[in-house]
Amino acid sequence: MPNAPAWPAMRHSKNVTTLRNALIVAILLGAWLYGFTTTRSEIAPLVPNVLPTAHTVVKEGDVFVAYNTSHEIVGYAAAADATGYGGPVYLLVGVDPEGEIAGIQVIEQRETPGFYALLRDNRFVQKFLGRKLDQPLVLGDDIDGVSGASLSANAVATAIWRSVAKIQTETAASASVPVQFGLPEVTLVALFATSLFLPRLRKPRHKHALRWAIMLISLVILGFMYNKPLTIANFASLLAGYWPTWQNHLYWYLVLGGSIGVVLFSGKNMYCHTICPFGTAQDCFARLGDAHPFSASGDSKLTRRLRWVPRWLAVLALAMGLAFRQPGAASYEPFGTLFSLSAGFFPWMLLVIVLFTSMLLLRPFCTYLCPVKPALESALYVRNRVRRLWNTRMSALRQ
Repeated sequence: MPNAPAWPAMRHSKNVTTLRNALIVAILLGAWLYGFTTTRSEIAPLVPNVLPTAHTVVKEGDVFVAYNTSHEIVGYAAAADATGYGGPVYLLVGVDPEGEIAGIQVIEQRETPGFYALLRDNRFVQKFLGRKLDQPLVLGDDIDGVSGASLSANAVATAIWRSVAKIQTETAASASVPVQFGLPEVTLVALFATSLFLPRLRKPRHKHALRWAIMLISLVILGFMYNKPLTIANFASLLAGYWPTWQNHLYWYLVLGGSIGVVLFSGKNMYCHTICPFGTAQDCFARLGDAHPFSASGDSKLTRRLRWVPRWLAVLALAMGLAFRQPGAASYEPFGTLFSLSAGFFPWMLLVIVLFTSMLLLRPFCTYLCPVKPALESALYVRNRVRRLWNTRMSALRQ
């Protein structure tokens, strides 16, 4: 008796995949809608916090005018936000009648917790107090930045001066910002360009040597020097609509757009395979031990289930970031712990476990926990799906 056709099993597998993808889209869409409907805090009751002598507050356009008990103007206040590495920072700034910044309050912040902690510990916001409205400032020249949290510091500075611009002009126009294009941006562009050339090398020895050169440069510059790896918080910010100003956050656009762009152009996830500095760190520890890929001893079901662990973790992280409008909270990767050498107990424990396991298994975090790889694989899935539909359409037209 001939074997039964396999198409019912194939159809069942296709239906399961379709339902799973629909569930993922529904979860993310529901989280986005929930986060979108949340409202911000009322601003007027907070004005006395930045202008202590305020008794009465009147809103005029985007500016709050504060009066004392004698109905004399004691200052002006305005609120504005800017997006950092992991999410937006929303600030209220008070200015006295002499044109000096009298007070600053963080209304909401959805930045990556570790980065914001660096700003708080360095009392970064307090450095702006006493500055004149018409005093031009450049972060790093007039005001010291914060090492390890440069994008977060830029977000705070931008939000402060956007508030100042509102007070000056009573409009939402923002001041022009110089484009920041330095060593991390140059390095990232060079690494992406070189990674595209990597598959064209024919000799395995040359390909191996170039790959390790890319990886080590990324580990040193993008990792330990600047602590700027791609994280799930970047994708959460993208989906939530928290797009920072490109002039002083050009790296954000390069690392996110470059990673997705390379996937769409080449059909390969070159960031995770070659550029990711944390992946390189795992490979370095693998050299210290005798690491091998995990083998499920022929159990294909277990292998498939393990592959879905980081995918569902990515969906959960994105859903949390979208629902609470805090993209930075979605990031659970131990990247910052390794490259800044600063974190709490649990991030340190996760990092130690991952690095120790890396001496036994090849890239354990990348394979079973990292949410960035599934996020980029989703772009690859869409690319391949569109190409198949296009090819099918073209074949039908030719017939």
